[in-house]
Amino acid sequence: MVELSQQAQMRLQQMRDNYKQSLSAKKNELEAAWAQCMQSEWEANAVAKLQSLAHKLGGSAGLYGFNELGEASRALDGGLAGVSQQADKASLQTVLALMVQLESQFSVALS
Repeated sequence: MVELSQQAQMRLQQMRDNYKQSLSAKKNELEAAWAQCMQSEWEANAVAKLQSLAHKLGGSAGLYGFNELGEASRALDGGLAGVSQQADKASLQTVLALMVQLESQFSVALS
């Protein structure tokens, strides 16, 4: 395993701390997109925005050591694939459960 210099370790910790500070804003943005999906009854553009946010978070969270948050984000991203205004109740309940799991992981990451 490669050992990082003390300076590199400090820089990496600073990047992690900065990312953690950005999580509240990311959470708020996801919650707003979720609300828009609910309000619009799963209109395609609203779903696409929520899916995009989940996808971005899923890609970045693990890089900064928030693996469970990244996994929950990727699960929501995948769960939103194909969800539309014609989605059945079971699909929407699955997406709701994924969003609840993501909210839970945000709580862990922000603590």
